[in-house]
Amino acid sequence: REEVWRCDLNTVKDSDLDFEVPFKLDCGGETVSALVLTFDVVFDPGEGRGGEKVTLTTAVQADATHWHHVKLYLNEAVGPGEVGGTMKVWRPEDNHRDMVV
Repeated sequence: REEVWRCDLNTVKDSDLDFEVPFKLDCGGETVSALVLTFDVVFDPGEGRGGEKVTLTTAVQADATHWHHVKLYLNEAVGPGEVGGTMKVWRPEDNHRDMVV
């Protein structure tokens, strides 16, 4: 797993949710025909506030939840070695809860 983007739900602004970010992934000796996007939500009360840190994840190796991960098929296989590109994410005007990748 590689982290591509991170935000803090305590400080994120609405305008931060439409973003473009470069990424690089090491495929090792493998050829890749799809990318899997997952996300984690971490609830951390912070130092001295009591309570424990809780992480909710859509990682493929984690237990299934009502949230899902996304598989993006590539037009052409890439690799082996390091591959990269730019991931652009935005919300369509007709449904601000959707995210287009």
